[in-house]
Amino acid sequence: MNIRWLRIILAGVIAEIVPIVILVIVVATMGPGEPEADQEFAKRFGMYIGPIAGAVAAFVFAIWVARPLSDKLVLHGFLLGAFIALLDAALLVAGSSEFQWIIVFSGLGRIVAGTLGGFVATRAGLRMPDSGKA
Repeated sequence: MNIRWLRIILAGVIAEIVPIVILVIVVATMGPGEPEADQEFAKRFGMYIGPIAGAVAAFVFAIWVARPLSDKLVLHGFLLGAFIALLDAALLVAGSSEFQWIIVFSGLGRIVAGTLGGFVATRAGLRMPDSGKA
């Protein structure tokens, strides 16, 4: 079985950055404008933006990862979602964040979204045609 690890890792890192960029843009455009208030604003809105944007990014990048493949698209989507969830958990542990259930659900959402992205790539006919190689 040929797993496209480099593509999974690249997509996972980018998909992990996307929610952060979205949060920065939201704080810059809608935040109070004072450093301490902006930090509180980011913390409060990050609890919503992170899980939602993270799941959407996992779904979109799973399609990107799966698209050039001829088989195992759902597996690649699942692996991408799992990688993003593990990367997210590692960043939270490294940052000494306290445990919150939303983080668990966010990770599960990324795994489900990645798997669903691989499934959609399969069903939508986005996969590459078989080359006839066994």
